[in-house]
Amino acid sequence: MERKTFPVIETYKDNEVSFRDIFSALWKGKWIIVSLTLVSFIFAIFMAVGKPNIYKSSILLVPAQEEQKGGLAGLAGQFGGLASIAGLNIGGGKSEVTEALAILKSQEFLTHFLQEGNIKSSLFIKNWNKESGQWEKPDSLLGSIWGWVKGGSNNDEKSNLEPSWQKAYQLFLSKHLSVFEDPKTGLVTVSVMAYQPEEAAHWVTLLVDKLNSHVRLQKKAEAERSIEYLNEQIRLTVNAEMQRVLYQLVEAQAKVAMLASVREDYVFRVIDPAFVPEQKYKPNRFQIVIVGAIAGCVFGILLVLFIQVLTENKKIE
Repeated sequence: MERKTFPVIETYKDNEVSFRDIFSALWKGKWIIVSLTLVSFIFAIFMAVGKPNIYKSSILLVPAQEEQKGGLAGLAGQFGGLASIAGLNIGGGKSEVTEALAILKSQEFLTHFLQEGNIKSSLFIKNWNKESGQWEKPDSLLGSIWGWVKGGSNNDEKSNLEPSWQKAYQLFLSKHLSVFEDPKTGLVTVSVMAYQPEEAAHWVTLLVDKLNSHVRLQKKAEAERSIEYLNEQIRLTVNAEMQRVLYQLVEAQAKVAMLASVREDYVFRVIDPAFVPEQKYKPNRFQIVIVGAIAGCVFGILLVLFIQVLTENKKIE
């Protein structure tokens, strides 16, 4: 009986890549890897040195509405529906803190803060020339090449070098302001970053003062308008029970107006004031240099392996 033969499936071990082959390829292209690592290392050094120091100052706050909660909470529970219909706010507490934090990040409030403090030039330090007191384009190789291609800068470009207040607001909100509210304790930490340590401490202190003042004046004006409205309703109402309710609402609004008149820390009370930082917050120049060198080394390894793969494919063809 004849034995059946089956086709032998051959494995092509030549196509397999071993660790020795990889190491051999990397050793052959070692100068490419070393060169790219060195170039990336030098570039990272220049980039790290060119970054300015940034200082961070923080201030710890606690909501200052606890005194209002006790007196107004009962009225809010008893006459909250009537007050809401009349457009009055007697709740206080958490809602005012949330509103204040929203105001703190609003474009209108921050823009006024930046304008009053003349902070724009301190934000765009690369565009502001202290010696001449004028706005300039930041020095860059691409900018110089583009100016040479266009045949030099014109007066129209020079007149548009100053950043807008909208850009200043966006930069300050995204890069220089940090607000954190602890959901457990209710404490609020406001941090401001600046290129000068004195500016960081001054800005965050001034920012909280402006916020308290803004909300205080706003609530005082609202309470005074509410009192005028309630007094008008009292004159038009003949029902004694309804007049009693309106008088209590007037009393609540009068308390709000009184607190807004005498308390400077209307929304937040300072627990830990801001201090001038002694050490920079960032950048970490050592980390930038190390990451740059590692990135150059990795790119060099990938480039050598890519060249090796292309070489092997050409040999097979």
